Amino acid sequence: MKKYIKTVLLALISIILVSCDKKEATDKVETINMYVSAETGTYKPWGSETPVECMLVKEEGALEYSSLAFGGIEGFDYVHEHEYELEVRKTTLVNPPADGPGPQFSILVMKSSFPVTS
Repeated sequence: MKKYIKTVLLALISIILVSCDKKEATDKVETINMYVSAETGTYKPWGSETPVECMLVKEEGALEYSSLAFGGIEGFDYVHEHEYELEVRKTTLVNPPADGPGPQFSILVMKSSFPVTS
């Protein structure tokens, strides 16, 4: 019986020690190149049926552009009919709000900007 109790106590202590990991998950922060199209797109904000105009952006290596609100890159002011190459800080939150945006972006460097005419 004592051997059984010792085994159970040892198992419980082991579980407690393993589950008390001191490392806390942190937000993932990385520097990426991002391309902003001269064309705009639309998206439907959460809870709305009305389309809203937005920027079209893609990360370096991506094949297709995706929608991002005009204010979606902190410190960056979009000008219609201009194409941009940016270096941005991308922050992916470990525990994002349920109704919040995905990754957060802030501009570090504007590598290029030029007007595109139709």
